[in-house]
This record gives sequence, C-alpha cells and structure tokens, in this order.
Amino acid sequence: MDSFQIIVLVVAVILLIIIFTSVGIITKYYSLDSNVFPSMANTCPDTWGVDGNNNCVIPASGSINTGVLYNGSNINIDASNTPGYDSNKNVINFSDNALWATGGRSALCNKKAWTAKNSIAWDGISNANVC
Repeated sequence: MDSFQIIVLVVAVILLIIIFTSVGIITKYYSLDSNVFPSMANTCPDTWGVDGNNNCVIPASGSINTGVLYNGSNINIDASNTPGYDSNKNVINFSDNALWATGGRSALCNKKAWTAKNSIAWDGISNANVC
C-alpha cells in the first residue's frame, strides 16, 4: 500500500471515530420526556363538534366515532364515570383539566383511559405515549 492510501485510510478512521462519538454523546443526553408525541391534541374527539362554551358535542347516534356506548337511538354515557358530562345538552367538558385530573393521574392520562374504555378515537389523546 502506498503512503497516500494509508493517510486517507487513517483520516477516514479518525473521522468515523469522531462521528460515532458525537452521535453517542448526543443520544445519551437527548431526553425523550421533552418530546411527547403528539405535541398537541385536538379540543374534542375526532368528528365531534364544539359548542360556544368550548364543550364537546357528542355526535348523533349511529355517527362515526360514537364509541361502544351506542344504545339503540341514544348515546348511553354513564355520567358518574364521565367528568364534565351534561346530559341536558349532550356535551362533555374536556377543557377543564381540574375535572379530569383525578385519582393521582393527569388529565391527559384519564382522558386516554376514557377513550380506550369507550372506543373513542381522539388524535393526540388516544395515541398519547405519556401514560
């Protein structure tokens, strides 16, 4: 091997070591906790409307994303298990985190558990990775 090839090989190996070391250091100190996915959630579950008071309007029976609580012609939501539910207006208040942050869990985790229990799709909540 001639000296030019040896010099190029040594420089390439040194650069490779420097690159791998920097990637290792960056990976070690990079925190996944600061990068929660998704970074923001919709106000209401998918296909649900929002009224003037920032409450989520439950879709009509048989509509898309009404969950497993469909019961004949009505949505049968158990008010005792759904914080912020108003049966007179058929809405749920998801914006008041104080209502949802119960049992030592965050509002996001309780909303995620609620969506899983009721088979409701809610981008940013039902697919959150923080609970």
